[in-house]
Amino acid sequence: MDIRYDTFFQLYQVMNYRRTAELLNLTQPAVTKQIQSLEKELGRKLFVYDHHRLSKTPYADILADYVTSLRYNYSQMRNEMKQEQSGLLRLGATKTIGDFVILPALQSYLKKSDCHFALEVDNTEALLSRLEQGTLDFAIVEGIFDKKKYETRLLSKEKFIGICSERHPLANRIVALSDLFPETIIVREEGSGTRAIFEQELNRNGYSLRTFSRCLEIGSFYLINQLIADNAGISFVYEPVMLHEPGVASFQVRNFEITHEFNIVSLKHAMLPDNARKFLAEL
Repeated sequence: MDIRYDTFFQLYQVMNYRRTAELLNLTQPAVTKQIQSLEKELGRKLFVYDHHRLSKTPYADILADYVTSLRYNYSQMRNEMKQEQSGLLRLGATKTIGDFVILPALQSYLKKSDCHFALEVDNTEALLSRLEQGTLDFAIVEGIFDKKKYETRLLSKEKFIGICSERHPLANRIVALSDLFPETIIVREEGSGTRAIFEQELNRNGYSLRTFSRCLEIGSFYLINQLIADNAGISFVYEPVMLHEPGVASFQVRNFEITHEFNIVSLKHAMLPDNARKFLAEL
């Protein structure tokens, strides 16, 4: 792969010529020369200075999308040529999907395939970052993200519901949104899809997490469900999560009905390996 693309990609990420030179073990004039060479070849400015501050142009964003996919495809090609990890499938899934949705597809796939498999469960923001770094083949996410940046395929649409203890007064009821504010709300960490969707809907109605009497931020679904069952608060999750939990009931909020997509996400122009396509077929 043209070394100028690596230099461009590093500069695009750190936005500093000196730092880019240090990371690539080059001189700063060498970095400048490579970027200028690319700009001359493409006929477009990729970076400009605005009051001594380096800024990206829209053409840099376009090139970055292509280079991200190019780096991934190049890595796949090298592995296949060297027969290194050619059978490794690297999948990312958000916690809802990884813990409660993909097990049947995974079981079916592993019975039919002898390839090596690596599943990373994390929030939407972290998974998309790893996808762009080329360390995942694809990810399955439920969060809010910029679809224009990626190749996406719809896996399913799921209801976003309120949950509480079976002993809670809200259990199995239809209530107003304002009825929830005296409660303790339990949410996931910053960057998680479920939290982003819940906060977006609150904001649309003119509220925020601060409207609740108390907010607990917990990154583990297991702990959240245990606290909910113990009547320590309420939360909002996708319906597949609630179906697996004893001691937990659901409730509905008037005019607060949310259905959200679970999407399969890969890089644009990425040439997915055969094992990735086979797993997608199981999904």
